Amino acid sequence: MKIKTRIILIIVILAILLLAWAPWITDEYAINKVRKNSNFISQHPSGIQDFEINVFWLPFGRGITTYEGLWYVSFFDFII
Repeated sequence: MKIKTRIILIIVILAILLLAWAPWITDEYAINKVRKNSNFISQHPSGIQDFEINVFWLPFGRGITTYEGLWYVSFFDFII
């Protein structure tokens, strides 16, 4: 019985680690997702279309910073 419990525990831990890493969310995918669901490009105060966008890893998704602040794209395509 203990062996089955350990195997299940290992599988659950690996699944949580995979979701936390979220390798299927690439930088381009996260940027396109935010662009599609918001209008932050058209609202730039100076009217400049080309500004810096930084993408970085956060647990269970990616973080995107623009002049507006931080956007969070989670592993199930939810944007905060």
